[in-house]
Amino acid sequence: MITYADFEEKYKPIVNHLVDEDIASLDGCMFETYGAELEYVLSIAITEPLRVWTYVPDYEPVELIQGYHLVNRIGYIITEIPCEPELENLEVYNPDFEEREVDMDDMREMVVDDVFDSCLNDSKYMYSVLTAYYATMSEETIKQLYKEAFSDI
Repeated sequence: MITYADFEEKYKPIVNHLVDEDIASLDGCMFETYGAELEYVLSIAITEPLRVWTYVPDYEPVELIQGYHLVNRIGYIITEIPCEPELENLEVYNPDFEEREVDMDDMREMVVDDVFDSCLNDSKYMYSVLTAYYATMSEETIKQLYKEAFSDI
């Protein structure tokens, strides 16, 4: 693990150029989990995966996990300098973190809200969720379920 200050100095997070700098969190460097920002993150994750970091809820001292992750994500950071391959599972933490009890109901609600937001803002994501969930169903059935669920949106 390294501190966030060491992370900034070593890997150099890039500013999110897709929104106004004062809108994006983490000094303008965080990319959202949907829309054009997610498309940009994925384009980097596919070609240079060691430059992508996932920002996770601060219910632990960990703030960033190297790589593209879906579960418990708040957003993404892209760095100029890639992580070294041998450090692929590097975690970045906040040394000022205060230990606190995690309310699992709040955590579940946050994850469900995040997945729901992703589903509403990215139809490809929703389709992939349905495909994974209904792996035993035909593609036609999945398409019909998707159409029924989101025809009024």
